[in-house]
Amino acid sequence: MSLLFVSVVREGLSSTLAIPDTGVSSAELTDRQLADLLKFNASAILGGSSAATVPIQTFGPAQVDGMDPTRLVLRTDPPPSAQGFDTSLFPLIEFDVPGLPWMFTPLAANNNRLRPWLALVVLPVGADGPSPLDIEPLKHGRLAVLTVNQLADLPPIDDTWAWAHAQFAVVGATATAADLTALVRDHHEATLSRLLCPRRLSVRQHYVACVVPTFEAGRTAGLKQTPDQTANPAWGPKAIFPLQLPVYYSWEFFTGDAANFEQSVRQLRSIAPPAKAGRVLDASDPGRDVVRDAGASALPLAGALRPDTLQVPSYTGPAVAGYERLARVGETVTSPAGQTYPVVNVPLYAGKQVGATSAASAPGWVHELNTDPRHRVAAALGAKIVQNNQEALMGSAWDQAGDLAEVNRRLRRARLGRAASAGIVKRHITPLADVQQLAVFASVASRLALAGVNRTLAGLAADSRLPALVLSPNYTALTRPGGRIARRLSTDAARGVVTGIDAGTIEPDRGIAVRPGEMVTLKNVTDVVRGGRPAARRGPVARTPGVTPVPAAAVVQEIKVADAGSVGGSKGSSLTLKGPFTIPGGATIARISPATLSPQSLAEMPGRVMVATGRATIDVTDANKKALAAMFTPALQDSAAQPPALGVAQVAAQALTAIDPEKCIAKGVRARMTIPANLASADQLEDVLAAPRFDAPLSVDLIRIAPDLLLPGLDEIALDRVFAVVSNPAFVQALLAGANYEMMRELRWRGFPTDERGTSFHRFWRADADEIPDLNTVRAGALGSAVTGGADVVVVVRSSLLARFPGTQIFSVPGDASSGTLKPNFDNPVLPIFKGQLSSDVAFFGFGFTAQAATGTPGQYLVFQQPAGAPSFGLDLVGAGGFPANASDLGWNDVTMTGSFVKAEKLGPAFADNGATWGDSAADQAVSTLQQPVRAAIHFRQLLGTP
Repeated sequence: MSLLFVSVVREGLSSTLAIPDTGVSSAELTDRQLADLLKFNASAILGGSSAATVPIQTFGPAQVDGMDPTRLVLRTDPPPSAQGFDTSLFPLIEFDVPGLPWMFTPLAANNNRLRPWLALVVLPVGADGPSPLDIEPLKHGRLAVLTVNQLADLPPIDDTWAWAHAQFAVVGATATAADLTALVRDHHEATLSRLLCPRRLSVRQHYVACVVPTFEAGRTAGLKQTPDQTANPAWGPKAIFPLQLPVYYSWEFFTGDAANFEQSVRQLRSIAPPAKAGRVLDASDPGRDVVRDAGASALPLAGALRPDTLQVPSYTGPAVAGYERLARVGETVTSPAGQTYPVVNVPLYAGKQVGATSAASAPGWVHELNTDPRHRVAAALGAKIVQNNQEALMGSAWDQAGDLAEVNRRLRRARLGRAASAGIVKRHITPLADVQQLAVFASVASRLALAGVNRTLAGLAADSRLPALVLSPNYTALTRPGGRIARRLSTDAARGVVTGIDAGTIEPDRGIAVRPGEMVTLKNVTDVVRGGRPAARRGPVARTPGVTPVPAAAVVQEIKVADAGSVGGSKGSSLTLKGPFTIPGGATIARISPATLSPQSLAEMPGRVMVATGRATIDVTDANKKALAAMFTPALQDSAAQPPALGVAQVAAQALTAIDPEKCIAKGVRARMTIPANLASADQLEDVLAAPRFDAPLSVDLIRIAPDLLLPGLDEIALDRVFAVVSNPAFVQALLAGANYEMMRELRWRGFPTDERGTSFHRFWRADADEIPDLNTVRAGALGSAVTGGADVVVVVRSSLLARFPGTQIFSVPGDASSGTLKPNFDNPVLPIFKGQLSSDVAFFGFGFTAQAATGTPGQYLVFQQPAGAPSFGLDLVGAGGFPANASDLGWNDVTMTGSFVKAEKLGPAFADNGATWGDSAADQAVSTLQQPVRAAIHFRQLLGTP
């Protein structure tokens, strides 16, 4: 998309005006005939030889009573109340209507030139005198009044045509009149009009900018005087001063120093970094005899930034042994009276994180940190940063902790419960036999999940041959250890019954069977049948055994077993059962055991079962044999389908493991709370020890308390200087270690749950990425080797450029030598990974490449780029001298001036870069004065080392 500037835009009947604009000598305005304005032949339409004479006059500046800025004004440059406006630029105002500047001009364009009916004038406001703008009339519904004392304060009236133009946003480089007409009609957002004031502004001056009429008719009408009916200008050589002009719109602003962006960049000079030898640290007498070192009076100290040529050797003086003695924890002394007291030593920075109790036994980087006085200075600065911000840091720490205190309270209660439960299990459950353990677990069998099988104890027992009775409350109560039954039976006997049933060596009674020595009654048989149905149904075919019914009219008086032979029992006297049943003397009594029944034994069973009904005796022997056979035969025949054994010993061991308090209590408690994985410990019921995170870079705080230790020699930098240094990772790691040490101590002092091994600060330069890992994971390496993700090359700029042009873009681009000449490749910009302010006029920018990559071939360029924004217009403060070939080089000294105003007169041929001709039309003036964004590039070879 391109910007197209148009000198004049007319719409409606104003485009038909015929009186050309000849400047201040234009003729008086006369009435026009309607037919002439509308371009039709009245005689042909009305008939006859006479034409209808309908005089008409279009609206002009005399009919303008004011302006609605909310609907018409799009932008002013500078904005209202702006400070430090660039004195090389023209003040301007933009309108939403593309034809507004010529809408009420009562003349026609003459050779692409047409005076607008309004203009932008800018007048200085005295420091002590009154403002030339009087806004009092606004209170009475009239226009504000600008009082001009002399003609030199107003732009030349005959040049106002040059400083009003329309702007169109078009696709491509060219557009036809039809295209522009379509834009005005259909794409209003792509059009606007603009007024410029070609005044050269003074530095540090207060100005008022006003939109005023350029015709006398508009001036007199705006002042509520009798409107002038001519095309006379509102000011000129014949005007009487002081002159009053009505103001349609106004605003005020202030200018800054005489330097635009281009000139400010050109004023920058590369220099060598300050303090090339480093600052001097006097560590000869720090206050303790054990670290006194007379030879250490001139230790070179580098800050967070250092010149790339500065090498800082490690400290190996006698104070190393002294710091090894002092930097230790847990040391005590005993008084002559035998009392023991702790020794207060110097801080052992990062000792807690790496598990060290002294500098002598600490890993390499911790030893280096705690025995080199320069690194201890950096660590102490980190501790000082925490001390200065301790209240805010602790507030943030508790906010991050959330419900941590409640979580730890619950965990402590769970640990108590775990210890108590473990004691109960160890004392009362573990010593029990496996059968007794199952009896204990019976009450929770339906909820006791066993590991490895994904089943509950009750579920496994139900699928086994062990009867559910064994896990029933009644059975476990009867057989409980110490009960009446348990005291009469040995432990092995009680266990043998259950394990025998589980193994299949003991067959449990399936129903309510009679005791040995009793006779088999019909009720006994019926009970056996009923009790045996579940066992019968365990086979592949479920059968319901039956008994031949007794006639309904029969009344059973007795049941006899006769001729029993020698099957069990012995002959004796008559026995009478409870009820009406009797057994005659001499009868043989046999116990029927389901375990001994088989189809053959049933067929061979001697004896008869007779039922006496009073009138007759019924033989039901065969009926009962068939019923018994139907009940037991399927279970006996389906031995392969018998339920499996439970495995009492194995299941009891699994159940004991499942109730292990060490696991199940922790699992249950942790299922009810959410703890981040990074805070979890090996013991799930241990207190959660948290380390809050603070992601703000600590370089900002270091600048606040000791800027000279971020960049030693800051006070030596002159204005408009730029240089590059490198980051000092040893200083960064030492400072972060000191900050974390102090933060952990503060957390412990405030009762925050921590073991002082955490790392709260990970960032020094950057706000978007960590630069050190958790310090407890750094076990080896030299001090500084753990720093990653920071910048290697840092550019420092001291200039008012960034304050005056806050949107300045600073980045890097690689060099390109493919054409034979080294030049920047602007297609691949590299943005700084961090930036900051050292003072109001000193800023730094960090880049991720190394010094070798920056200064090598093709290397890297540093780029200063003016931000692209809305168009601005003006001239360079210092031009090329004479009339330049390119408009971008046109300066104030290259044009003709009338007082403080630029004269729009032809000075030379068209510019070589855009074809515009100075002084030809308003569009040419716009193209010639349009200020293009500026960017400057300098190779890092000129910034690093010795430029």
